[in-house]
Amino acid sequence: MVVAGATQQDEVLDFVLPGVADDDSGLRKREGGIPKLPAPHHGTVLSKAARKLKRQETRKLHQDREIWLRSRGLTSETVTKERLERVTNREVRRVATLQVWGRTGVMWWAVGVSRWVLLFYLLYCGCVLICKYQGVNIKQDYLNLGDGYRPYLLGILQFLAAFLTGFTMNEAMGRYKAAMSAALSLQIDVEKLRAHLTLSTEDPKFRIAVQVFITWQIILWRKSLVHFTESYTNPPPMGELIHEGMYDCVIFDPRVLWRFNSAHWEFILQRFISCAHLWDSAAMLSGAFNSTVASWKALDDVLRVRSPRTRIILTKVVVLMFLTLMPVFNDDDVTIVLIPVLAAVFISVLELSNELADPWDCDYHDVPLRTVMIYLATPQLLEEDE
Repeated sequence: MVVAGATQQDEVLDFVLPGVADDDSGLRKREGGIPKLPAPHHGTVLSKAARKLKRQETRKLHQDREIWLRSRGLTSETVTKERLERVTNREVRRVATLQVWGRTGVMWWAVGVSRWVLLFYLLYCGCVLICKYQGVNIKQDYLNLGDGYRPYLLGILQFLAAFLTGFTMNEAMGRYKAAMSAALSLQIDVEKLRAHLTLSTEDPKFRIAVQVFITWQIILWRKSLVHFTESYTNPPPMGELIHEGMYDCVIFDPRVLWRFNSAHWEFILQRFISCAHLWDSAAMLSGAFNSTVASWKALDDVLRVRSPRTRIILTKVVVLMFLTLMPVFNDDDVTIVLIPVLAAVFISVLELSNELADPWDCDYHDVPLRTVMIYLATPQLLEEDE
């Protein structure tokens, strides 16, 4: 195995893992090309208030991760990379195996998203039927229209409601498939990059540095989701992404995470691989690195590029206009009775398309991106690395 010189090794490892490199190496951090980092904690005497604040931050990070693990039936003592992979695969398959009944079933969700529309049309259609049996005909008495008259506008609204609903649903399904495919591609490519980097060296310090780099990568990506999407109005805590053995690493300092972005990560990781002489002659590692970056950019494009919300608003307006005019111009009692059910179905379909078109929150039909990121951020350590 070809390794870098002692100077390059110490410089790379002291940047990623402060305290790993020898203290007497006499090296200084590189300045220029990357922002200057705050001084690492080793070798310094912290005040009592600073130590207390550090303990509080560490405790908060540990609590964030424990909360998420308990929600999946795991703990920090029992969790492994393999168990997290099974949890991730189950959540990816969850949408395809939804139940019909029960509190987690499709019918419960449909009633929940359409309950107010269903209640409104039950009252509205009930009033229309009561007026009809009281001898009050809205169409004839108030609109001065003949018996059996059905305006041509109602047919146009019927066509627009069906066309816009179908078009919205098809577009949302395509977007959801693209988002799920991008998330799975990112998972595969990141794990492929991890395997190539960790298997390219026998030095445990370099393997641990690789795990830290990948965790840092996932945190920076989540930060970009929070900054560039309106969906993450209540973002999940960053602490759930950080392994307990990485709490003291300087690159997870809030000031560093705020200052750096994914472009800095690409540059620093390339320098790390180059200084460690981990690039292979067959270009397998460079291919895995390029695939990982391309997968993230594909996911980022799906996340940022969206259809205007005007589309779903106009579709709802047309559907509600059609359903409101139907009881007035239709004399069939069975049709009037079934209009609340039809309204609930229409609204459920529109809400489904809305969730599928923007599957990044914590809705019923979302892509489990949070679980995928926690799985990718969890290090895969060997016995000698631990």
